[in-house]
Amino acid sequence: MDRPSGPGATIVRPIGPAADAVSRWLGWHAYRLAVGVLLEGRDARDVIEQDLTGIRFSDPADPATLTHDASAPIGWEEVECRVDAAARTVTLRAADGTERTAVHHGRYGCIVLPECEHAPRVPYEPPPPRAGASTRPELPWPHGCALDRGALGADVDVAAIDAALARVVGDGKGRAAVVAHRGRLIAETYAPGFHRDSIHPSWSMTKSLAGALVGRAVHEGWLTLDEPAPIPAWRAAGDPRGAITVDDLLRMSSGLDCPRGVTPWAAGGFHLDPYLGEPDVNAACAARPPRHPPGTNCAYQNTDPLLAAQCAIDAAERHGIPRAEAPWTLLLDPLGIDSMQLSADTSGTFILCGTSVATAQDWARFGQLVLDDGVWHGKRLLPEGWLAYACTPAPADDEPVYGGALMWLADGPLADDRARIPAGGALAFGMLGQLTFVLPSHELVIVRMGHDWADEPILDAVAAIVAAVDPGRGD
Repeated sequence: MDRPSGPGATIVRPIGPAADAVSRWLGWHAYRLAVGVLLEGRDARDVIEQDLTGIRFSDPADPATLTHDASAPIGWEEVECRVDAAARTVTLRAADGTERTAVHHGRYGCIVLPECEHAPRVPYEPPPPRAGASTRPELPWPHGCALDRGALGADVDVAAIDAALARVVGDGKGRAAVVAHRGRLIAETYAPGFHRDSIHPSWSMTKSLAGALVGRAVHEGWLTLDEPAPIPAWRAAGDPRGAITVDDLLRMSSGLDCPRGVTPWAAGGFHLDPYLGEPDVNAACAARPPRHPPGTNCAYQNTDPLLAAQCAIDAAERHGIPRAEAPWTLLLDPLGIDSMQLSADTSGTFILCGTSVATAQDWARFGQLVLDDGVWHGKRLLPEGWLAYACTPAPADDEPVYGGALMWLADGPLADDRARIPAGGALAFGMLGQLTFVLPSHELVIVRMGHDWADEPILDAVAAIVAAVDPGRGD
C-alpha cells in the first residue's frame, strides 16, 4: 500500500524493468502462487487467472491511481509452473532457464528462495501447531469462533450489517469480512469458496503487527519510544542514522531512502526487495542511507517496520525469548491467534512488513487488542495509551494520513471524503484492500480481505455498519 499523495520516498522514474527483472517477476509470482495453492488450497490455474493476471500497481506519477503494468518482462504463457505438494514448493521457470521457488515452511509461511535454489535454508524448524481459538469453534469469539449476538441492543440493525458485508464480498473482489462490536463478533461473511478458517494474504497489515511487537517490548520495559533505535549498524560515531528513534520508525519517519518502483521488477527500486528472496532483509534495510533528518519527513516504506520489528525481537532475545518464538510468545499466543504464518528470509529474519497470512477473525482479534488500548482479557499487553498513539497523526506527515504504532489514521488514506469514516480511529492497511478498521467512537472493529479492491464500496459498507450500530451518531 503506497501513500496516496504527498512527499514520500524516492520514486523510480522512468518506469522500466531491472536488469534481473525476469528473476524478480518469477520470485514475486512464485510467492503469491505458493500462498494460493499451498496455503489456501486452490488450483494453480485459478490463482493465476483470478489473482495474478493483470495485477495492478500504483503509478508513481499518480500514486492514488492503480494501473496495469506494461513493464512486465515475461508473460505467463512463457512460464513453466511446477507444484510439488509433497515438498511444499512452487517453482516458476522461464525459457532462459531462470528459476525461482517458494517453499512453505510451516508457521514460517511461504519463503522465496534465492535464484535457482529449491530447498529452504531457514534456521527454524516448524513446531507442531498450537491450540488456539479456532480449535474451540463452539465458543463465542474471541475465545472461540462463534458469532455472539445475544447481548446486542435493539437499536443495532443486524440485517443492515449483514447486507453491508454481503455487498463487500459480493463484488468479485472481497473474500472475507467480519465485524466485532463491543468485544463481540456480531457478523461475518465469506465469498463462495472461502470460509471462516480460510487464510488470506495480509500484506502490509503485517506492519501494524510489527508495531504491536514493539509495543510489547515497550510495555515490558525493554525499549522506550524516544530512545535511539538499537540498530547495531548505526552505532558508529558520526552516523546520522544513530539519531533515528524507535518512535521515528513507528511513525514511518526515519528519513531513510527506500526507493520504490512501480513494480517489484522496476529498475532501481528497493521498497519491494524484501519480498523477492533478499537473504537478510534487516541488513539490507539497515544499510539504506539517510535522505531526510529523522522525524522530519513521513514516507511510507518497508525499511521502518522491518527495523522496528528487529528492535523488538532483539530485545526479546536479550530477555531469554528465542527469536523463532518471539512473535508468538509476545503477541500471537496470548491473543489466541493460531492461523497466522509469518514468512522469514533465509537468515531467519521475519519479513514483518508484508508477508503474513491469517484469517479475518484473527485480524479482528488484533484489532480488538488495539481498540481495548492493549488490554486482553484483563491483562495489559501494550503500554497504556497505545490506542491514542495509533490514532494520533505522525508529526512529520503533512497530509496527514499516518498515525503511530505503524497504523494509518482510519479516516485518512481511502478517499478524499474522510467524513464517511469516523475520526479518531486507526487502520491496519495492506495491498489489494486488506483492512482492519479500529473505530473507538463506535466500539467497532471491521475487517475486510480480498484479492483486489475499490474504495467506494468499502467506504459505503463502513458507513452503513457505523450507522447500524449507532444510528444517532452514524449519519
